[in-house]
Amino acid sequence: MNPAAREESLPLPFGCEPRCPGCPHRQLSAKASEGQKFNWLQSKLAPWQDKLYPLQAVTEEKRWGYRDRVTLACRWLPEQGWQLGMHLKTAWQDEILAIPDCPLHTPRINQLVRLLVEHLPSAEDFPLAWLVQTGSQITLVVKTRKHPALGWLENLIPELEYLGYEGLWLHLNPSTGKKVLAKKTWQRIWGRPRSLDALGLIYGPCGFQQLLPELYQQALKQAESFLQPDAKSCVVDFYSGSGASLQHWLKHHAACIGVESGGEAVESAASNAPQASRLRGYCRERLPQVENWVADQDPDRHKTRLAYTNPPRIGMEAEVTHWINEIYQPKRLAYLSCSAGTLKRDLEALTHYRVVSIHPYDFFPQTRHVETLVLLEKCQLG
Repeated sequence: MNPAAREESLPLPFGCEPRCPGCPHRQLSAKASEGQKFNWLQSKLAPWQDKLYPLQAVTEEKRWGYRDRVTLACRWLPEQGWQLGMHLKTAWQDEILAIPDCPLHTPRINQLVRLLVEHLPSAEDFPLAWLVQTGSQITLVVKTRKHPALGWLENLIPELEYLGYEGLWLHLNPSTGKKVLAKKTWQRIWGRPRSLDALGLIYGPCGFQQLLPELYQQALKQAESFLQPDAKSCVVDFYSGSGASLQHWLKHHAACIGVESGGEAVESAASNAPQASRLRGYCRERLPQVENWVADQDPDRHKTRLAYTNPPRIGMEAEVTHWINEIYQPKRLAYLSCSAGTLKRDLEALTHYRVVSIHPYDFFPQTRHVETLVLLEKCQLG
């Protein structure tokens, strides 16, 4: 922490565990936190720092209690009962640091944690390893192949319904550990299989949701304004998730295709953006099908080619970057990144493109993370 940040150090908010490593900016003012993030981006994206716009953030009152998606480790201690929180490795043991009143979590998550601690049987009867909560969908990950007894849920269900939860899933995963979820052995034990988020998008228990929908929408509208999709354009949307970005291209009657590896996300996109073409799989593996789709949409290359990409932290696959740069060659490209390091790598590989502007968004207040939207256009020959 730099001296200026230390001067603005704030007391820990109520419920915040001092040893919790989750929010390194929790004792910084909004100004100090946002300043650190902006300065860090300037250093990481130094070749394009003159293109960097001010950080967009939510108001002070929205910087807490916004996280409505969690994965919490669970451990039973005979003398203390259930502990739900974060793994905390010490010199002596791998500890679970309980965070029942986390101020970053929405109130209903904290209420859910307290309800589970109250109602769960011992680990012998219900070997819970993880609580995975996505909006109104809850998943209990148990470390067993054997289906546990669920009679204890009878008194819990009305409480969940009162808190606005809509679906409860049991996931049998005897090998759960660093990798929390497996592909099989899911069972819905109460409620509905799908819910609607704040943007009106359908999602399920594995659905990825941006935690600050208003900022996410702002970023998508910025990309939409730059790309200028219309009926005479085609948009290739890589890592397209459950279809939020596809909706923005479709409303301008553009032809568009989304590529996403998550099966549940692709299924949700079929409902959220039914007019879009969709491919499931790793983007690098679906490039031949994408290329065929482009050829069908634009056999004479009369359409304006556009692209949007929102990859995970590891950035775009090298094959995808090469395909965009050398083969598809869209007129305009919008890239929403959650890692400035891999973003820099990918920008350096897009040699046929120039950065028009860079727009950072504080999607994760109280943390070091910052989301960055980069707008690029194809360089003119000569």
